[in-house]
Amino acid sequence: MKQLGILFGFLLSISCGSIDRSASKVYIGGEIVNPTSDYLVLFKDDKVIDSAQLDHNNRFKIKFNDLEEGLYHFYHEPEFNYIYLQKGDSLNLRLNTLAFDESLMFSGKGAEVNNFLVELLLQKEEEELQMNSLYDLNPVAFDLEIKSLRDKKLQMLSDLEDEIKLSPKALDIVKASIDYNVYVFKEKYPFFHKINRRTHNHIKLPKDFYSYRKELKLNHKDLYFYSPYYSYMKYQLGNLAFLNCNENCPQPIVQNQIVHFNKHKLIVVDSLDIDKRLKDNLYRNIAIQYYIKSRDSRENIEDFHEAFSKYSAHNIHFNEIEDVYQNILNLQPKREVPSIEIVSYQGIRTDLNQISQNRKVVLYFWSPSYESTFYKIQERVKQLEKNYPEYTFIGISPNDNDYRWRSLVRDSRLNSEYQFYAPQYDIQNRLVIDNPFKSIILQDGFIEDAFANLLTSF
Repeated sequence: MKQLGILFGFLLSISCGSIDRSASKVYIGGEIVNPTSDYLVLFKDDKVIDSAQLDHNNRFKIKFNDLEEGLYHFYHEPEFNYIYLQKGDSLNLRLNTLAFDESLMFSGKGAEVNNFLVELLLQKEEEELQMNSLYDLNPVAFDLEIKSLRDKKLQMLSDLEDEIKLSPKALDIVKASIDYNVYVFKEKYPFFHKINRRTHNHIKLPKDFYSYRKELKLNHKDLYFYSPYYSYMKYQLGNLAFLNCNENCPQPIVQNQIVHFNKHKLIVVDSLDIDKRLKDNLYRNIAIQYYIKSRDSRENIEDFHEAFSKYSAHNIHFNEIEDVYQNILNLQPKREVPSIEIVSYQGIRTDLNQISQNRKVVLYFWSPSYESTFYKIQERVKQLEKNYPEYTFIGISPNDNDYRWRSLVRDSRLNSEYQFYAPQYDIQNRLVIDNPFKSIILQDGFIEDAFANLLTSF
């Protein structure tokens, strides 16, 4: 962080003053060290704007004759980050995929606001660790800590404005980024205070504890696809759902009433006076998080889906959510593992069903794009094979190109008999592969636990 601060100050010192925005063309270029894909893809919200193939020096460039000012994000599989663009920008970015966010830096016209957003992101990661101890504080003391944190960030913004004139829209985005990244801690506070204190009751808060909510613009179209906004809304919806239940239900929410709690979130979103597109995104966020993370019973999953369909039947994401719902149902205990084509190291095509018959199997997943995670997974599997010899551990790589996969299997001296790759990416959706350490426990081709974790389930 010190090095980043020095760099940030240096960039300001060499480009202070106003920027000529009379030119409408926009240029984006740069270098990606240790690339994990051949392309960089630029998005505005959920739509692809353009893409660029890396050359033999791992460099790329994209040019626009005209471009709407605003927040965009770029994707270099499997990572992404944000970039703010406006007329006249001539930006160069450089990053190393081994430390994607930490190494990201911008230079050129338009770099200042982008490096500022990167610095806020990295600070947030450090602050998350610091907050673990601060959640123990009483509400007044915690409020003072949050105020101090926000004041420091606003002073950083003031220093930036002294060096360069920001457009009204850029200033609005940066200010919103500060507020959502700071105020999410206050939304988290009652939940984490209860966890830290190991109590069943939420702490009583001062009446003005959430007074900042009146200042935040929830219907902010420029933030529809900005993760700090959704992180904030996730916890605010949780707080409002808890309040809604306490006011309208005969008994307060208890820990195992996950479906009840999430149905109250749907009610809260339905009550918000916001744009339909934003409302659809929030409904989607609630549904996807519930289906994937809750590990609830089939009856509760169906109960929630009925409620979701009632409140959000015309959701623009409905087909995606319906697919997740059906995939979750197909992964319930005692169901046969889905039929998915896989290919052996020797190039023989087979089916996931066939390799799991007549034995106890643990499926685990890895990708050549996540080499650092790959080694951790393989070390864990070696340990589990010793501890659970009755199970056959089978590695599957969701990959549409088997060259890198085959090389890694060979170079790492894995037992090729138990390594396969899936030529179609839909395996990730159909098996709901939502984290690097996901595993599936099977008995004679039938599911025992489709949401096991290599690190915690054994």
